[in-house]
Amino acid sequence: MTNTVLEESYQPYIAPTPAAVNKEIVLLPWSSPFTWLRLGWRDLTAHPLTRSPAHQSFLWLAFLEHGTCTGRSVSVRT
Repeated sequence: MTNTVLEESYQPYIAPTPAAVNKEIVLLPWSSPFTWLRLGWRDLTAHPLTRSPAHQSFLWLAFLEHGTCTGRSVSVRT
């Protein structure tokens, strides 16, 4: 039997090296979360209207979660 063009040009698949292999883990100081909170608070106070829709959705989620955790039922009719 003769070899076809496909059999001669076949090369096995070699997966590319993941990008995570070349990354280095950087240890953060314990004060980093407080720095992020301070910067976030500065953003919120600088632009109060842009946070409104996201803030309200989190408040509703907290309200619904609180209602289900305390034994009170919160139902939504569809």
